[in-house]
Amino acid sequence: MLSDGAATYTPGLSEHRGTTSSFYHSDALGSTRGITGSTQTATDSTLYDGFGMTVSKTGTNPTPFGFVGASQYQSDTDSGLQLLGHRYYDPSIGRFLSVDPIQDGSNWYAYCDNNPLANTDPTGLESCGDLRRRIEKLAKQIKVRTKELSLDKRELWEYARNIPLPGKPGTFYLTFR
Repeated sequence: MLSDGAATYTPGLSEHRGTTSSFYHSDALGSTRGITGSTQTATDSTLYDGFGMTVSKTGTNPTPFGFVGASQYQSDTDSGLQLLGHRYYDPSIGRFLSVDPIQDGSNWYAYCDNNPLANTDPTGLESCGDLRRRIEKLAKQIKVRTKELSLDKRELWEYARNIPLPGKPGTFYLTFR
């Protein structure tokens, strides 16, 4: 849960503002496409393009968790920027405003390898697609068939975020089911 003084948020699920609860309805990428009140009546709807620009919006809920809000992308309504973990992202140009601090890939300002429909980047450091490719390459190297590597994006980020190998930054334990 997160709180900004005006509301308490559970990104991707709901918010509680004063005495009013609202519930988020997300698309496959995790963007908040609709908001309903406690009576299950639609109060807001939003449509985004692939890079996070608002195409259409109805309603007035000021939630900061719109485009890929389920991954805790936070919108700043004053600047139009998004905070993705470590860096600010400008959806109007599809680029980060600062250099990637880990200098991953060949374009250190690119968002999701310029493929936002297939990748997300909750930390602003490395897109989920990059991480999946690295894990698949590692799986091949240790002779694990990629068919056995059936992880969705959220599971990949849970592994990457919470289970680092001691003393070896950038490597992760994997649990296969």
